[in-house]
Amino acid sequence: MFKLCVSMLVLFTLVSCKNANKKSEDSTKLKSEKAILMDLELGKTVYRANCAACHQRNGMGIPRVHPPIVNTKNSEGDKNYLIETVLNGARGEIKVEGEKYNNVMTNFKKLSDNEIAQVLNYIRNGFDNSAEVIIAEEVKALR
Repeated sequence: MFKLCVSMLVLFTLVSCKNANKKSEDSTKLKSEKAILMDLELGKTVYRANCAACHQRNGMGIPRVHPPIVNTKNSEGDKNYLIETVLNGARGEIKVEGEKYNNVMTNFKKLSDNEIAQVLNYIRNGFDNSAEVIIAEEVKALR
């Protein structure tokens, strides 16, 4: 009986340690993602220098000319679509929240992978948006 209790105690300790390590890894990943998001100042700087002229400083765009980026499925949705749009630009008709836009957006290949990731994080998590983090490696993979 004593051996059984000791064995159970050892097993419980090992499982607890494994779970603690898993929680520590999850916590580290979460802190890493938050650190990326916390670089919203770089994203804001890149946004103001490259995007605000069309989408406006407040992200509301210009009606029927340049679409808004605040609280839209386009901004909070598919990361790859956004990355490719920034890398390659856009031309032709698109719909944003039921409104049609038909204009040209230049590409921003001149920006670094990190600058693109950060400006998209600013767009996706600044203003009133809330979306998954984009990292520079994701931009690089689509470049």
